[in-house]
Amino acid sequence: AWFYIFPYYFKDYLLSLLTSIFFSSNFYFYLTRVVYAAEDSILKPFLHTWSLGIEEQFYIFFPIFFIFLLKFFKKYSLWLVLTIIILNILFSDWMSKNYFQINHYMILTRGWELMAGVLICLIERKHSFNLNALTNQSLSFLGLVLIFFSIFFFNETTRHPSIVTIIPILGTMFVILFAKDNTATNKMLSLKPIVWIGLISYSLYLWHHPILAFKLISHQENNYFLNDYFLIIIIFSLSIFSYFFIEK
Repeated sequence: AWFYIFPYYFKDYLLSLLTSIFFSSNFYFYLTRVVYAAEDSILKPFLHTWSLGIEEQFYIFFPIFFIFLLKFFKKYSLWLVLTIIILNILFSDWMSKNYFQINHYMILTRGWELMAGVLICLIERKHSFNLNALTNQSLSFLGLVLIFFSIFFFNETTRHPSIVTIIPILGTMFVILFAKDNTATNKMLSLKPIVWIGLISYSLYLWHHPILAFKLISHQENNYFLNDYFLIIIIFSLSIFSYFFIEK
């Protein structure tokens, strides 16, 4: 960054780094009017940390709310969480039409995506249902279909988060809930290469964006030694290193 980024942008780079450390880079990128899908967004090496900010804010504040919920409304906790999720989806859909920028970056419109995991936990605790093998096969496979549909058919024009975001969230929920041991989905996701990528996935997430960003910032996109295949090797190598020597 010191060698390649101009002074004005270097200040922006340092602020994005500082706010990411304190789990608030989502606020920073919103306040500096960074449009996530814009072409120049790739030039911000820490742009991807906005989602970590939202996650950490959720992990800090949601438990306080949930303790209150369990203390006074334990009997209705599942239905209250479901109600909050539905209201939050409707709110994020409205925001996606009227205030798309803040909608993308804020926990008030993203919280329901994380609360879907809470809903799964409550469903499994309160309703430990055992469905037949065919139903588990079908619903877990449907979950994969919904996830892959989102990968290939969502683009920068898709309003997100909004009602359409239900598609990948529901797909993920179906995989978690119904991919039991004997299902094809479970067997596929249990393959060693996929499990291995899953183990280093957080490191992959952290490393990929800065490396791709600095490739463009340093104007090395035409450098043969920094082609995409070589960068993939670098990203995976750094991810394996940070998994074993930092995460573990």
